[in-house]
Amino acid sequence: MRHDARGDGRGTDTPALASEPSCGYLWKTLFLPDGTQLRMTVSHHTYHARVVGDHIMYEGRSVTPRGLTLAIAGEGRNAWRDLWIRFPGAAHWKGANRCRIEAQNVEHPIQLSPAESMRLAAAALTEALAAALALSKQGIPAHGGQQDRRVERHRRESDFLGDACAFD
Repeated sequence: MRHDARGDGRGTDTPALASEPSCGYLWKTLFLPDGTQLRMTVSHHTYHARVVGDHIMYEGRSVTPRGLTLAIAGEGRNAWRDLWIRFPGAAHWKGANRCRIEAQNVEHPIQLSPAESMRLAAAALTEALAAALALSKQGIPAHGGQQDRRVERHRRESDFLGDACAFD
């Protein structure tokens, strides 16, 4: 599969998100769903492969990403650096290493600074306290007191206050 190179293929598209794909190729930490296209340009010629089922197919045989670079250009190539990927539904090609970094950032979001973490925590606490205050204002009964729920027959004699104690 040999085609003339057409530009650098850099784009800003992200892969189309679909419900859990049923098959695809897992390349270390990067999942390539069925239908993903791969390409590599060497000496002004572009070579293409495609993920079919659970395999990367190149010229009728199943290969790994490293095997693809070996079949196209021989030794001395890095698959993460030299392969370009277009996910199903995406309009533009992305470098494999860029796809790997984006996938890692989704799994492990960028860490916030301690100051930013504290600011977000304070904002969340302020919002929670405001919500709790609003709920407590709605839930206070008009008479203001809490009723004693014990049944009279289960009270001990010492639980009763004398009539004189009420006025102390």
